[in-house]
Amino acid sequence: MIDIIIPAYNDPVGLDRTLASVVFPDVDWITVTVIDDCSTENYQYIQDKFSNVTFLKTHWNCGPGEARNMARRLTKEPYILFIDCGDIIYSKWCLYEIKDVILNNPDYYIYQWGWIDDETNLLRYDTHHSTPGKIYSRDFLESHGIWQCNGKGSYAGEDLSMNMACVNILRELSEKTGKEYIKVNQLPIYSTVTNPNSLTHKNNKEFMYKQTP
Repeated sequence: MIDIIIPAYNDPVGLDRTLASVVFPDVDWITVTVIDDCSTENYQYIQDKFSNVTFLKTHWNCGPGEARNMARRLTKEPYILFIDCGDIIYSKWCLYEIKDVILNNPDYYIYQWGWIDDETNLLRYDTHHSTPGKIYSRDFLESHGIWQCNGKGSYAGEDLSMNMACVNILRELSEKTGKEYIKVNQLPIYSTVTNPNSLTHKNNKEFMYKQTP
C-alpha cells in the first residue's frame, strides 16, 4: 500500500533510528526502501539488522532529490512517503493512523500530517513546500510528471519545487471541480531531526536558488 523511501548519505546512526521507527514484522502493507547516495560509510550492519528492507545505491553522489527519484522508479506501491535519514515516525500506531485515513479518504492525492521540527521544536503541518509528513498518490505524481529537482546544485530545497507544483496543480483542479484533493490532519506523527553536518544543511543558502525549474 505504501512505499517508504529513505535517501541516506554517511549517516548509519540516523538511518538505524529511522528504520527502527518504520520497520515492524507485523506491518505487511508497508515496503521500505533505502537509497544510499554513494556513502563512504559502511551500511552492512544496518542491512543485516533490517533484512526485510530493500537497499539500493546510486552510481554517483547525486543529492537527495535524484536519489528519491531513482528509488521511486524502482518501487510500485500506490502511495509514497519520503522520510529523511534520521527522521522518525513516532510509533507503529501512527502508521495505522496513516492507513486508516488513506482507506477512509481514497479520493485525496496528498495526505499531510503534523510534524515536529526538532530544530525549532515547533509543530508544523505545512501543505505547500515541505515534504515531511506527506503521503503522495503515486498515480497523481506520475500522471503529471512531477519529480524532485536533481543534478548539481540541487542538494538543498530539492523538494520545494516538487511540492509547489503539486499544490498549484491541485489548486487548479479544485477550482475546476469544487473538490479538495489535499487531506490535512494536524495530528503530529513525524519528527524531523536536523543534521548540521549534512550537505543540505551546509549548502542551504548557497544552493537554494540554483535548483532546476
